[in-house]
Amino acid sequence: MAQRIRDALTAADPASRATYVANADRYIATLRALDADFRRRLRRCASPVLVTSHAAFGYLADRYGLTQAAIAGISPDAEPDPKSLAATADYAKAHNVRTVFFETLVPRKLAQTVARTIGAATDALNPVEGLTQQQLDDGEDYVSIQRDNLAAMVRGLRCTGA
Repeated sequence: MAQRIRDALTAADPASRATYVANADRYIATLRALDADFRRRLRRCASPVLVTSHAAFGYLADRYGLTQAAIAGISPDAEPDPKSLAATADYAKAHNVRTVFFETLVPRKLAQTVARTIGAATDALNPVEGLTQQQLDDGEDYVSIQRDNLAAMVRGLRCTGA
């Protein structure tokens, strides 16, 4: 995506090509380092099962060899029926899950229910789309939020990658 944005900006403003290329190259290097950190730190986890309040982190789980088990479907407003909720709790318990993740933008009730059922903790993952103006003013961005997410997953999945 960064390359496409660089190319579009360069096409629209060829005189500033060097700036766009330099900035894109720097950002792409930052993203590659972030990816390498995710790969290294999530390589060895006590449980590769990422239980989330809803199915918001499937691509992330797939990319890093984790299995997402969502309590609810794609919509954060969806309420699972009791049978689905129990099935997720049983799956989480069978896979030694010790942390159930909720999304920062939605109520944590479902995550807390499953966590309480299996004796696990809860922790937050940020889907990035809801950064507040204060967070932006504080310098938070995609990379900083993903680093926070990585730290939460390392703790919650009990990963030992250095």
